[in-house]
Amino acid sequence: MEASLIASAETSVITVGPSLFGGIWAKCGYDLLDKDGNPIRSWEGPSRSFMRNFGKFVRQLLYVPDDTNEEYVNDAGVAKAFNIIDSSISSTGGVVVGTAEIAMGSSDTAVASDQYNLQGSTFISPAVTTSLLVENDAEIRWKHESLWLNTGGSVTIKEIGLFAHLRQGNVASQNYRTMMMRDVVSDVVVANGETVVGRYTFTAAV
Repeated sequence: MEASLIASAETSVITVGPSLFGGIWAKCGYDLLDKDGNPIRSWEGPSRSFMRNFGKFVRQLLYVPDDTNEEYVNDAGVAKAFNIIDSSISSTGGVVVGTAEIAMGSSDTAVASDQYNLQGSTFISPAVTTSLLVENDAEIRWKHESLWLNTGGSVTIKEIGLFAHLRQGNVASQNYRTMMMRDVVSDVVVANGETVVGRYTFTAAV
């Protein structure tokens, strides 16, 4: 299309509600064209229509307590299990718990998209609790939370990461620890005997 035609078309960009910086976010829009293909009107705005299935999908990537898959609802309204974990491997005894892991570290190196691990000395939380906080017609929200008890000398935590354990194949040895998120945080000094809580909370509008 000619630039002059695009400029002459009615354009509407709508901003609704507060910024969801750092959250799960999308936008949607449309273009209206006349019979000759010329633009009449364009609209673009924030999407608030993540389906509940989307939240379940992300949550299951980070929380797989056994070989039972999360149930999603297909386009016919029927609950179906999506094979993030292949239940057939249960007969081989090769099922691996894939619960998320939260780790904290000592580096304030800036976050880069190609990082695959924390950048400093790492303090790994031994257990992560996954809790569903809200699931209704407006949102699905859950959290991953862990405690780390310092039993050594004082340490300074500057970074936190969230890791999933993803299976590449059908054998236990193909269960891989995979960093999904890394954040540089305000320094926190943890003395001997003190405990620090690491937490990631996810929200998806539904």
